[in-house]
Amino acid sequence: MDAFATNPIRHRHPLTATNFKLIHTDKWVRHFFLVLCLLLTPLASSWAKPSSAKLIITSDITCQHQSGPDRMLSTQTIPIATPAQDGPVSYSTQYSMKGSASPVPGMNGYQLSGPGVYKGFIKDEVLNINFGQWHYQGRALNNSSKAMPSPKKPVKITLEPDTIVTVNFSETTHSIPCSGKVVYKLDLKPETQTWDITLDGNRKLTYHSSVFVLEKGNKQLNTLNYDLGANFEYGLSARVVLTKKKKQWVYTSGTVVKSMIDYEYFQVPLLYKVNNIFCQYCDKVKQLKGKPLDGEVLDDTLILFWPEIEPVVIIDSQLNPIVKCAPGEAYATCQRQLEKASTRLEISDSDFLQRTSGHLLPLRNGFYDPAKDTGMVPNKKKPKGASTLEVNYRYNLTRVE
Repeated sequence: MDAFATNPIRHRHPLTATNFKLIHTDKWVRHFFLVLCLLLTPLASSWAKPSSAKLIITSDITCQHQSGPDRMLSTQTIPIATPAQDGPVSYSTQYSMKGSASPVPGMNGYQLSGPGVYKGFIKDEVLNINFGQWHYQGRALNNSSKAMPSPKKPVKITLEPDTIVTVNFSETTHSIPCSGKVVYKLDLKPETQTWDITLDGNRKLTYHSSVFVLEKGNKQLNTLNYDLGANFEYGLSARVVLTKKKKQWVYTSGTVVKSMIDYEYFQVPLLYKVNNIFCQYCDKVKQLKGKPLDGEVLDDTLILFWPEIEPVVIIDSQLNPIVKCAPGEAYATCQRQLEKASTRLEISDSDFLQRTSGHLLPLRNGFYDPAKDTGMVPNKKKPKGASTLEVNYRYNLTRVE
């Protein structure tokens, strides 16, 4: 302890292994020991992942002695890590502090430091510190101070971000009364997973019907099978963050990073001339970009919930000249109506986003085809009255970090 060679405290009461006393009649030495007993120090952790969190401990303690108050301040930051499992823990550390009192005239405060040990246990994501002991020059110091953790008054720190525990105390029965507080702040960066999720697919609805037409060179009306419909193409992606809480992964946030939709109207044969076509609510799909996305984690699977949006393709059209009016008394009237005839058709995508929601997506890199779990076979036409519906989609999951 050469650093104490010029310390007035050492000059008056040399602190050596042979004359070290825990109880000394000199008020400054007693005060010296009391300081060591009162201050709490940071913890060094043996948890699985180092530097995943910081435990910041600040102490502000004032002791009153005959010559005046002595304010003792200590602030230290210690890297720790989240525990792998419940059980006992023991931490070794180095304490240090600064005091404002002057043990002898002309001395501007003092500094103290040394090794320490803290023990306790972890249970249900709570760190319980129930023992604290400081050492100086190879000897244990009295740990009876109310500012120190004990089995009767353990310090309980919940292992969650920004946990703050404040210990206030007042020790008036001691020969040198002391009071103050010790603040524990856990700056925790919890274990996380970040995933990029893409969803590509389409929904194609075809209506089957027939019309009567008068073909060239034929005076009779013939039946013509006629199909029309719309195909909606989707390209969606989201970034999802999962956080480990109480040893389980939970859905923390999801953000849509890409949201594209395209549509196509078709008819076979071309009976109608399209005058105008537009999509209602397609813009709402595109506006999902940057919006939050709901989800949850169930065991080792991810569940996403896309917003319910039903885009609609609206087509204004009129019959092509292939459709003829039959000769007869009503020919002129039919022809006038045919020239003016127009129709508005609406074809909606009523359930693509709903169908793609709620799937149990395995949390592993690669493609996931919901058809394998739901029994829906992509590309297989499913009659639905006078229509055919085709729905195809596939997820791709990529672990980013």
